[in-house]
Amino acid sequence: MYFERGGVDECLSDEDLRSGLLQALRALDEIELRSKVFIIPPDFTRFHSKAGVLTACAYEYYGQDRVSGIMPALGTHQPMTEDQLKRMFGGGIPLSKFLIHDWRNDVVTIGTVPASLVYAASDGKANEPWPAQLNKHLWEGNHDLVLSIGQVVPHE
Repeated sequence: MYFERGGVDECLSDEDLRSGLLQALRALDEIELRSKVFIIPPDFTRFHSKAGVLTACAYEYYGQDRVSGIMPALGTHQPMTEDQLKRMFGGGIPLSKFLIHDWRNDVVTIGTVPASLVYAASDGKANEPWPAQLNKHLWEGNHDLVLSIGQVVPHE
């Protein structure tokens, strides 16, 4: 889902963000009620993105029983501290809901990107197949909705 409003000279308030997200989540539930939701926000390095506000709103909407986990997209960054989790996401989410992305041990290979695509995407700088990998909690979790909050983008 995609939400767009405003422009370069407009700042969205926390309430604007909540309103837009709730509108989108309600529309999704009209199609099919979600019962196992996995939320992937950015980590503390993106604190000012307001992804914490959006994550807290999504958690409040779905509730403890329907949110199976929240895994900040760390990449190779250090895991967030308890203080960082509370500062970014507020105090309304139990710390037990947060999962740590262990990029060394928790990834599974789900396929291979062909060398030709790697070559084209890298402007000829690489020409070998590349493993397509995901965190096992995401891949094996049988979620019926995965929310990627904020600026979470696939990258090497």
